[in-house]
Amino acid sequence: MIARRGHTWWGRAIRRGTGILVLEVGGTIAGYATYGPNRARNLVQRGEVYELYLRPEYQGIGLGTRLFLAARRELARHGFDTAVVWALADNEGACRFYKNAGGRKVARGSERFGDVTLAKVAFAFARG
Repeated sequence: MIARRGHTWWGRAIRRGTGILVLEVGGTIAGYATYGPNRARNLVQRGEVYELYLRPEYQGIGLGTRLFLAARRELARHGFDTAVVWALADNEGACRFYKNAGGRKVARGSERFGDVTLAKVAFAFARG
């Protein structure tokens, strides 16, 4: 995922004011999180973690949790005291991660990727 995000994507995110956290381990970009105001008008949560990505070789050792909590702290610092994050419904690892982090399922939806439409689930987080 990191390799697919080129200069254009990062530049657009920065120009839009998207919050970005980058996790570096030993000079290697291990993951990132993007966050900002909630984009789903039908949900009451004020903030949203748009993306949370961690390279597979860095998963399972607590770095994803640290990155997610850092994104939530940044949201709170900007006045977004509640948050939502969407995960693809068939991504069992991500759904388990957000549930274990205290998220509760609050909505379902779908997203189109090219010619494919995939189901997604929203997890809500209270102040934290």
